[in-house]
Amino acid sequence: MPYIVTGLHDGDALAAACSELGLRPPRRAGVRPGSTEAAGWVVRLPGVLRPVVCDLRTGRVEYDRRDNAFGRYRLILLFLCRCAAVQARRRWTHGEAAGHTRRRCVAAG
Repeated sequence: MPYIVTGLHDGDALAAACSELGLRPPRRAGVRPGSTEAAGWVVRLPGVLRPVVCDLRTGRVEYDRRDNAFGRYRLILLFLCRCAAVQARRRWTHGEAAGHTRRRCVAAG
């Protein structure tokens, strides 16, 4: 089963990104995105065949291999980009940002 290793470890940021995008809130569950079972926070993205599973302990985001096609994979990456932006914004507003540089996640919409 394919996966993406991310820096996503904040459940509140995951929920906030879902809210900003108008998605249902993530739910904790186990699903079979492919041939094996994955457990974590499940998010259903429009345009993607199967839900993605976010493991906040490891930062792994697992998805079905049929969603590896360019268009559907792009939707997964855009969602993860939004999660990263929300997580960074939460750190910035809570005074946890180190240094004075700002990074921006840019994705063509």
